[in-house]
Amino acid sequence: MRKYFLLILAVLCFSSVVEAKPLIMSTRVQQALANDLALNGTWSSITFSDGTTQSSAGLSSPLAAELDAGGQVISDAELKDYSETVVTTLNADGATNLDYSAGNYHVVTLAEDVTLTITNGPADGKGASMIIDIVQDNAGTSTVTWTNVKWAGGTVPTITTGVGTETFITLVGTASDSWNGAVGIDDSR
Repeated sequence: MRKYFLLILAVLCFSSVVEAKPLIMSTRVQQALANDLALNGTWSSITFSDGTTQSSAGLSSPLAAELDAGGQVISDAELKDYSETVVTTLNADGATNLDYSAGNYHVVTLAEDVTLTITNGPADGKGASMIIDIVQDNAGTSTVTWTNVKWAGGTVPTITTGVGTETFITLVGTASDSWNGAVGIDDSR
């Protein structure tokens, strides 16, 4: 439960903590915090109802480290100016795995014909999306075979050939080994 409340405070309130501005939060959040937390007036620490204290020193603007939500749900959040981790695979050949857990935006430069498999997808019952930018190398004639992707109408798309062409694939998954795909942009130069 403590992680949940710290996550709320970190996501919604970290700039107020650092800049010593008045903290403004919804009545619902105030009530939830009031039930389980006793807060001192300066927000330098949080004292839980069991008497333990957590310092707010780790909160900074911008965050000084990754924020790991520990698998908890963050709801009713607004994101602005976010980016995604790009995973680059150069000279892909043969059987190539694309690890979803490493990032959900992959750039794959083909060196020859490849068979792509998406690994480490979301837990069963969770949804996820992934973008794959497939780039043809200097030969420009490579093809792609997919192992765990289903396509609209059951038709696997043909990747555009030609030196330096790019095909953007969008995948949506609801289980670790099952993805549905569509071509987002084809023949981008």
